[in-house]
Amino acid sequence: TNNLYLVAWCVRYSGVDGDIYAQRVTPSGAPVGGAIFVEPFTNTVSSYPTVANNNGSDRFLVAWQQYPSQLGGVQDLACSGVNASNAALSNTLLFAIDGYYPRAGGESLVGYPNVQVVWNKLGIRGASISLPPTGGPGLVNTYVLSTVVSSGPVSISRSGGDPGQYLAVWREPIPGL
Repeated sequence: TNNLYLVAWCVRYSGVDGDIYAQRVTPSGAPVGGAIFVEPFTNTVSSYPTVANNNGSDRFLVAWQQYPSQLGGVQDLACSGVNASNAALSNTLLFAIDGYYPRAGGESLVGYPNVQVVWNKLGIRGASISLPPTGGPGLVNTYVLSTVVSSGPVSISRSGGDPGQYLAVWREPIPGL
């Protein structure tokens, strides 16, 4: 994505205030521009940021979990787009209720605007999120990968290889043990 990377982190100020920041960096690790304040909400604790790139839109998607919920649950999953060229931040999309530990997979091929975010919630869930060159991210669809409630944290490949093809892995208990 514009030959840059994006790193994201959480700064915890107190038990009721945690924010998400990001920084564009070169392949050698040199910072480009200043830190980006990604998460726009006040009186929320935001954590577990994850980043996906989309080469076709020249943007990154940053997703995170936050509480209290604005959608009616305990916590929400939210995301914003970051322009790789100028660090412009899109509006924020709240896309899931009561999910936790989100992980994102990007798209290395040009012409495919969607990235994937997977998370734990009574099993393993996922969402396809569009990340167009302009405007904010949009929820394309959601899906269920597993309904095993005690599934372990999920991971996803960083790029799909073939358009829309990703590898997601997680741990499930062995029945009877």
